[in-house]
Amino acid sequence: MKKDSDNQKLHIQNACLNSDQEQSNTCDDCPDHLRLSPFFLFWALVIFSFFGYVVEMLYELVMLGQLQSRQGLIYGPFSQIYGIGAVIGIVASRKYHHKSIAFISLFCAVLGSIYEYCSSLFLEVAFNASAWNYTHSFLNINGRTSLMYAFYWSLIGTLTIKLFYPALCRFLRKIPSKRAIAVTWIIFILIATDSFLTVTALQRYSERYYRIPAQTKFEAFLDKNYPDSFMKTIYPDMKFK
Repeated sequence: MKKDSDNQKLHIQNACLNSDQEQSNTCDDCPDHLRLSPFFLFWALVIFSFFGYVVEMLYELVMLGQLQSRQGLIYGPFSQIYGIGAVIGIVASRKYHHKSIAFISLFCAVLGSIYEYCSSLFLEVAFNASAWNYTHSFLNINGRTSLMYAFYWSLIGTLTIKLFYPALCRFLRKIPSKRAIAVTWIIFILIATDSFLTVTALQRYSERYYRIPAQTKFEAFLDKNYPDSFMKTIYPDMKFK
């Protein structure tokens, strides 16, 4: 009886993943964590950005005996590299949900390493800066990622895909829809504004390093409200090349 139930459940999940079926993402029988729902994915971005910040702070405290900012955004306890990474992992691994834990772990290790490498490269191209350097780590790739961090991505990714994200979806499902939508829009606007200020302030931070003066009133506003002393507090590990 249990085997039949498991087979039926697997059949429903596989049907949800079939891109040829129009109902694949709206089927009532489809588990929420297998849907490509903007609502669930947005909250995954927010929640795992927060968890990433907490993990980074605890790592600093336990391993280095100090507390310093690990924020990714100027305002709020968020490290968006973890939130974005979680969403990429959730979407990319969707069709492999039935695979073994070993497969998912290896998948997350490879995907996480590629993502971390690309994130480091983006930071360099966009702001001519770096926020981490693993040059002295064992089996590193151009100092942008390493074997040790591949293991971390494997662990975090597997827990997120198999445990945390499904649990988050079940929790969000219990919130009344009207209230959830209202709160979601408020948080979205706040984070979008925060992200815009972060990107523009980082751009001016980089330009000031190269002694490029403000050209507009908005850039002057950024220089006044987000000076180098403030940015160094938020991003203590950031270095310009």
